[in-house]
Amino acid sequence: MKFEGLHIRCPQGCFPPRGVISTSLLARACRPFLGLSPALDLGTGVGALALILARGGSYVVGVDLNPACLRIAALNAKLNGLHHLIDVVACDGASALRRGAFRLILVNPPYLPLKPRSLVDAQVCGGRALELVTRLLAWAMYAAAPGGMVLYALSTLSGKQPSKAKALLTARTPLERIAVYLTRRAKFNRLQGWHNAVR
Repeated sequence: MKFEGLHIRCPQGCFPPRGVISTSLLARACRPFLGLSPALDLGTGVGALALILARGGSYVVGVDLNPACLRIAALNAKLNGLHHLIDVVACDGASALRRGAFRLILVNPPYLPLKPRSLVDAQVCGGRALELVTRLLAWAMYAAAPGGMVLYALSTLSGKQPSKAKALLTARTPLERIAVYLTRRAKFNRLQGWHNAVR
C-alpha cells in the first residue's frame, strides 16, 4: 500500500496505516519537527510514522511488542531506502531504551476503552481504564529528553481528554473527534504526568 508517498507492506495481524485518521494526523503534525534526532516511534507497528520521521532526516528507533510487525517495519525501511536511519527494537514500551534519550517521540496509542484479548486487539483497545494508553505515555515521558517533545493522538471515544497538552491538529467523524497533542518532557514530574494531565 501507499501511505504519504511511502511504500508500506502490512501483513494480516499488523495495524494498517492507510485510512487511519490518527496515523494521518500524526504524520501531518510531526512535519514541523522533522530532522530532530534521535526520535522514537513508540508502538511503531509496520513503521509508517518512523519512515516519515526518517524521510525528514531524523534517526529513528521504532519499538513494538509484536515481532512480526517489527520484521515488516525493518523491511519497509529497506523498501524505502531509509534503513540507515531506522532501528527497530522489540520491547515493552521503552523498557530497553535509555531514559531521557529522545528529542521527539510519536505515540499512536490504542485509545478505545476496551480490554484487549490479543496482540491484534491491543492495536485499538487501550484497556477498560485506558491502562495501555497510560503506560505508553508514561514510557514516552521516561524516554523523552529534558524539553523533548511528545506527540500523541487521542479520541473522544476514550472518554478522557488531556487538560495540560496543546492540540496541534484535529479531525472529526460522525462518531468522534480525534486530536494530536503536543507536550514537553519538562512539563511533567517524573512518570506521573499523564495521570495529572488527563481528567
